[in-house]
Amino acid sequence: MKKVLKYVIVFFLLILVLFSLLVATAKIPRNLIEENIKKSSDIFWKYASEDNSKTPYNQKHFYADAMILYIIYYIDSNNAVDSVMEANYFSLTQDEAISFDVASTIKNVEKPNTQYIRYWHGSMTILRPLLVLFDMSQIYIINLIILTILLVILIIQLRKIKELVLALLFGLIMCAIWTVPFCVEYTWTFLIMLISSIILVKLEKKEKDIKLLFFITGIITCYLDFLTTEIITLFVPLIILLTIRYKNNKISNIKESIKTMLWPIILWLIGYVGMWFAKWILASIILNINAFDYVIEYAKKRINGTEFVSQNYILETIPRNFKMLFPIKFLLDEEYFYFIIGILIVFEIIFIRKKEIKKLWFSLILLLISLLPYIRYLILANHSYLHSFFTFRSQIITIMAIILAITYSLDERILNYKIGKEK
Repeated sequence: MKKVLKYVIVFFLLILVLFSLLVATAKIPRNLIEENIKKSSDIFWKYASEDNSKTPYNQKHFYADAMILYIIYYIDSNNAVDSVMEANYFSLTQDEAISFDVASTIKNVEKPNTQYIRYWHGSMTILRPLLVLFDMSQIYIINLIILTILLVILIIQLRKIKELVLALLFGLIMCAIWTVPFCVEYTWTFLIMLISSIILVKLEKKEKDIKLLFFITGIITCYLDFLTTEIITLFVPLIILLTIRYKNNKISNIKESIKTMLWPIILWLIGYVGMWFAKWILASIILNINAFDYVIEYAKKRINGTEFVSQNYILETIPRNFKMLFPIKFLLDEEYFYFIIGILIVFEIIFIRKKEIKKLWFSLILLLISLLPYIRYLILANHSYLHSFFTFRSQIITIMAIILAITYSLDERILNYKIGKEK
């Protein structure tokens, strides 16, 4: 009972702190950020006029970045509580389209006409103060510096497990990490993933309890993320945790692996989903509306699709995301996707023969984890299909898990061969 109470207290305390930060930063006067918002408009306007279809790995979702700037600009400092809950912006049409020309829009439009209630938009607590001093091009550089520093720290921490470092680096490369810092929408989950992993390694080294970390990570992910690659903040640290414990002989079978994973997954989900509900409940109370009606309607669209999406999008969303991986999009035509997948399945069947399954239990656990991004794509098929140019990065989980699964399968065979030879 005491443990449950601890998580309840942490949950409500974090809601209070994070909500207070939103309101506090909303109090920053508009005139202090207006100039840098106008300067930032040039970036979006220039990008919108270019053809980026041939450079998928450099594709930035400046639509979302521009939208968050609109929301930040239209925050009413005199009515901060209602304003941060509504998250208003100006929409050109009924389908919620915006103009990339932020400077011109805010000059000619005095009032917003569309709300974005369903998200917390917690990134405003970071971006709004930064916009007092910097425009978006400078903020992107700051993102790059911070992400690089965090990655270096994590690599140094994991340097003794070389295969884990290589798996992480391969995952980041195949997910086009070089684009992430230059679009704030992409940045948050990767920063959370790295920070959570760094803290996790430290806690594990000191043999401290790591469950609360995953709970808090789920909450912060919901607060900052724009539904991009949310699951990486759970499963990348979890892969690191499992690998460290496997290497240190703290887990020795499937049962112990599942036990290690179970509570972190449950607590992350409770934190993540609980934070969503907290936003909708708060919005309903503060704004005196039923926010759930709007949220449910939008959720149905993201799951069931719209007229703008192919009828076969549920079948197409997985290959669409898979083909975005670097350098697969350059090497793989659409008709070869299922052929390649078939070859990989046959390879795994041959590679992991039935008599060896008990010995390769850790590789099997990792291979199961590698499938999780595709389950996410199927659950949110409409969203994953339309936004494959950024949702594909969730496959860092798949890449890391498969590389480690194959590595530890090979390591075990080599070890068995050497032992047999010595005997």
